Amino acid sequence: MSLQDLAPILTAIGAIATAIVTGITLAIKIKDRRPTFNDFKRIREKDIWKIFVHSPTKPLRKCNVLFDRKPLPESTSKSHERGVGLGGGLNFDMPIGTPDDDERDVIVREDKTIIFKKKFKDVPT
Repeated sequence: MSLQDLAPILTAIGAIATAIVTGITLAIKIKDRRPTFNDFKRIREKDIWKIFVHSPTKPLRKCNVLFDRKPLPESTSKSHERGVGLGGGLNFDMPIGTPDDDERDVIVREDKTIIFKKKFKDVPT
């Protein structure tokens, strides 16, 4: 087999290797853009559960929390979406009467991007 016969095969192998490396690089960059919170928990105040998010690793312009796919109001402004700066935090009010062992999902998002998702009963207290 001559080098001319191997050229198309080597070109295809090079293109596949480049595509794999590019895909891995993009996946790592996208994952690194997702902020995390230094403090995320549920707290109880006056018989009302709240979802507490504090100290994101990156500022969030449109932080919102969903419970059972419904937006939760932020405790002070009653808005469903607010910005959180570095070192800042927000409380989101859970529906009245939510039991401690509720199986429904709590989803924290930045605009429409899901930062994380957990069952309410699995959120630390």
